[in-house]
Amino acid sequence: MERDLVLLGVLRQGAMHGYRIAEIVEQELGQAVELKRSTTYYLLERLAKEGYLRRNRVTAGKRPARWVYELTENGTKRFFDLLRQNLEAPGPIHFLGDAGLAFVDALDRSEAAALLERRLAALQEDLEAMRPTKPAAGPRDLLSTHKVSFLEEEIAWIESVIRRLEMESRARPSKPRLAS
Repeated sequence: MERDLVLLGVLRQGAMHGYRIAEIVEQELGQAVELKRSTTYYLLERLAKEGYLRRNRVTAGKRPARWVYELTENGTKRFFDLLRQNLEAPGPIHFLGDAGLAFVDALDRSEAAALLERRLAALQEDLEAMRPTKPAAGPRDLLSTHKVSFLEEEIAWIESVIRRLEMESRARPSKPRLAS
């Protein structure tokens, strides 16, 4: 649903070909949604079949013909329905890396802490790269500030987990593991 929202939202700017749509998604909305080009084209086709988009074959000069997509009236209605649903209700929360945390007991506490230190360094690099030199305007600023806030909280949480693992490592000696 979120990917449909993004594609319909991009097409509110006007009719455009699939390559341009994919480019806008990657460059401007990559923080909001992960969408590969092949998936973008597949979804555009599906949205057209469902009647949310109109598709026209356009030839420009000597270039090969390309499909140009534009919103239909139903597509505009669908966009606003999806937008309202998205803003109103939170989706399920899944964090990348949580699967490893579920099995952290399989490692020595000191090893787990060292691995999380590396993760922490990568998160700190991401945070520094995200901090804008000048604030973006409008909704794009919301995407940036949301990700910065998330990274700051994630960094603080990882730091607390590392401290906990280090304290546990000092409190009890490591147990031999069956496999490594």
